Amino acid sequence: MIGTATIRTIPMYAISPAPVALRQHLDPIGIPDLIEAVASLGDRITVRQIPTTGQYVMVLGETLLAEAKAAGDTEIEAAVLDYSTASHVWRLLAEVARWIGRPGITPLEEAQLFRLLLDNGLPQAAIASYFGKGKGYVGRRVQLLDLCPAGLAALSDGRLPIALAPHVSQLALGRQDGLLNAWFRGDFATAEAAVAFARQLLAEESEGQPSS
Repeated sequence: MIGTATIRTIPMYAISPAPVALRQHLDPIGIPDLIEAVASLGDRITVRQIPTTGQYVMVLGETLLAEAKAAGDTEIEAAVLDYSTASHVWRLLAEVARWIGRPGITPLEEAQLFRLLLDNGLPQAAIASYFGKGKGYVGRRVQLLDLCPAGLAALSDGRLPIALAPHVSQLALGRQDGLLNAWFRGDFATAEAAVAFARQLLAEESEGQPSS
């Protein structure tokens, strides 16, 4: 299992956003363990501490750190992983590569892995190229994480087709629930019909028009 983690308020100047520059000889972390740990730590940045320097290296949460800096904060609450439980971005990329493409990996698991890489600063185009995928493929997978709870559950148990799921995820949460309920009731003859309706709803949202 993953090592220990503590919640600390730490100065932001002590956090390095470029872990590739601080290569360490660390045991690689299993991606499922990292996902589980980060999920349990909540909506905060996650770092590891270098024992020899006392400095911190970013693991997840580049966006949160940037937002805090923009707001003028000098300290931030962070989850500090035990030094042996996280590695720099290239080690992380290698770990993700071990899992992507394995038989039985689910779309949501793939989405979580891509999100880990994005949160560590890797561009979407670079991720797509590394894994031999189209840029749109990576984007559609990551969009799945925006599904409402009912959508996530339906995708996990096979009630929501993967062809429809990314379109549902782009909608406001209330509209996601409404479309899902219509899909479960059998209001759409095909997934393509539901996709077309989702696109219509999204266009209305973009234009600020109420749905009929």
